[in-house]
Amino acid sequence: MAYKHGMYAYIGNSAAKSVTSAGTVAVYVGTAPVNLVKGYKEKGVVNTPVKLSNYLHAQKTVGYSVDWENFTICEAIGAHFDNKLGNIGPIYVINVLDPEIHKKNAATTKILNFVNGRAEFISDTVILDTVAIAEKTQDVDFSVDYNFTTGKVLLNSLGSTPLEGNIEISFSEVDPTLIDENAIIGGKTASGEYSGIGALPLVYNKLQGLIPNLLSALKFNENKKVYNAMVTAIQQVNDQWDAFAVADIPLTGEADTETDIYEYSGDVTGTFYTSEEIKVGITAFSNKLLSKPIGAVSAVDTSAGTVTIGEGNSETLTVGDTVKKTVETTIDTIEEAMAWKVNNAYDSERTKVFWPQVYDAGTERIFHCSTLAIVEFMRADNLHKNVPCETCSNKEIPATSQYFGKNSKNTGFDRAEANNLNEVGISTAYSDGGKMKLWGGHTAKFRYGSDDDVRCVFDTYMRTLMHLENTFQKRNGAEIDKPFTPAKRDSILNYEQNALDDLVAIGALVGEPKIYFLASENSTEDMIQGDFKFNIPVTTTPQFKSATAEVNYTDEGLSSLTEGVE
Repeated sequence: MAYKHGMYAYIGNSAAKSVTSAGTVAVYVGTAPVNLVKGYKEKGVVNTPVKLSNYLHAQKTVGYSVDWENFTICEAIGAHFDNKLGNIGPIYVINVLDPEIHKKNAATTKILNFVNGRAEFISDTVILDTVAIAEKTQDVDFSVDYNFTTGKVLLNSLGSTPLEGNIEISFSEVDPTLIDENAIIGGKTASGEYSGIGALPLVYNKLQGLIPNLLSALKFNENKKVYNAMVTAIQQVNDQWDAFAVADIPLTGEADTETDIYEYSGDVTGTFYTSEEIKVGITAFSNKLLSKPIGAVSAVDTSAGTVTIGEGNSETLTVGDTVKKTVETTIDTIEEAMAWKVNNAYDSERTKVFWPQVYDAGTERIFHCSTLAIVEFMRADNLHKNVPCETCSNKEIPATSQYFGKNSKNTGFDRAEANNLNEVGISTAYSDGGKMKLWGGHTAKFRYGSDDDVRCVFDTYMRTLMHLENTFQKRNGAEIDKPFTPAKRDSILNYEQNALDDLVAIGALVGEPKIYFLASENSTEDMIQGDFKFNIPVTTTPQFKSATAEVNYTDEGLSSLTEGVE
């Protein structure tokens, strides 16, 4: 250390912003720029749940980029740890982006100008561990680091002879576009490897017995297959826990159009069709051709009635044959959002569905409402001893307007139209007195006037019931395989009754909930097998969804005007 005499100070690295610690275990599945983390392989940040405590911890653990479209987990990091209304965590993320697999085929080369042994360049796709200089060794002759504030890769010489002048470097880059819904869904292989949503059981198995109770797949939850996978995954996680999921209705979708091939003439050349997009009714196409991806149309001869698709596959079409082409459509009106929800069956009582997205002019960031809903769920849970008895609805969010897509002409809607969405189980956001807030406390199953099970009316009903079953199992799990004596029975009844009374005290339940051990529910045959059943009928606390005051005119007050007057 250099000689010093006197007072000194310097500006160090940014400190982590304060984060309120909540007990809710929110899990996000998506893509993170782990390529920006040195030694990411050894850190175990691919297809396994990772705890993120604050903004700086998130950057060092899974990386960070402002490109939320390609690196979706960064939206959750921004919402939880860079939120102007207050930060809350921790969160748990499952990143499916593997730089070893999801990368560009060819290495990238770049000429950098080193000055005093230092050089830098901007990139969020560079795989830091692969940065190379000919005849030099990383971490021996030079170091590589990343500045998450500026988005720059930093190279510094390490030896007695600093690098100077123009020097060529090479590196590999990740390609997040290689991630599709199948990677997000993931699963478990025969050899025991977990991935994507399929890795959800690892939260309890590997993270100190934590029970996952909220799940989102960020922008991928707009995909029907991903939504269905979430609904399946959150039921009986680890064969015992139940969780709640949030999803979004997309701002764009796909629609099929059937068009006579002759109307296209030569303009159809280059159009891509998959096997599913060729109308099955076109008998001219062989079954073999229909059973595999078709590819791009390479030639059309309208006079001969032939179309050539892919690598030399030629089939003859006759007049009247049609081709079904998938085209992108917008979902930027309330009517379109409602129709999309119905057509895609986004209607599980175990989920909450949002539309549209929101925009924050101050930070120029676009949020999915589902992400902000998890933030507000966690805030509300934290106020009630981590019991999920308060909805995320009517909570202010860090946004300034609704967002319907880059080219949408929709300028937004008010509370009345927001209520139209709520009526069919779509939660949303709207501006109330200049403040954007989430709006809608229902599950995706809810539809006003339907005769569905009443538990699906509010998200708090479902989440509270899940909380009851999860906590009952966790509290009594250690008693399994021990003797079930009358004293043990009474011990469980007394302890669980106290827990129910506590829930009434904090407003999670109403009435006088009881736990029962009934002879009618415990047959001799069941007890011989060691199977016992407790009954816990409860009434979850209803949400104060609306209040109406009737104001009437009366002339009784007019008498005060003549009091004391002759």
